[in-house]
Amino acid sequence: MTRCLSLLATLGVTIGMVACAAPGEEATRWPIASARSHAQCPLAGDRPAAWLVESAAQWSSLAQGTAERAAGTPVDWSRDQLIVVSIGMKPTLGHQVAASSDSVSLQGRDARLAVNVSAPAPDAMTASALSHPCVVLRVARRNWQDLTVVDQAGATLWQGTLSGRR
Repeated sequence: MTRCLSLLATLGVTIGMVACAAPGEEATRWPIASARSHAQCPLAGDRPAAWLVESAAQWSSLAQGTAERAAGTPVDWSRDQLIVVSIGMKPTLGHQVAASSDSVSLQGRDARLAVNVSAPAPDAMTASALSHPCVVLRVARRNWQDLTVVDQAGATLWQGTLSGRR
């Protein structure tokens, strides 16, 4: 009888522990304050890439032009970060990348950004000029690290670790 009670007590404690276990952390929305697409990215790169810019000095060392012009809005470096996502060099004009929603999904230190990528139709007349399409996002400062960028079909365009600390 005591063995049966002991077994039931153990089983009850085990069920209670499983039932009270913390569920996985839910993704939260990280609002995009502004997003601006560019045919010629202010940050150079021939392949898909992503950058996190946290200061005017860092922007100046990486890019041509001002951060405000690239973001399309004033940047308060004490509160803002810029995320720049490039789809790499393209052989013609007419390629574009844009944020597909008004927020980034954030789960712990992992950020996920959905973008819409468009290209000219195969039979479209386009200028034969190299382009470097990108999108510049202004977001509130957060402590995060890993970024995954996916297109409208769910394919991963870029994935990596960025420094998201002040």
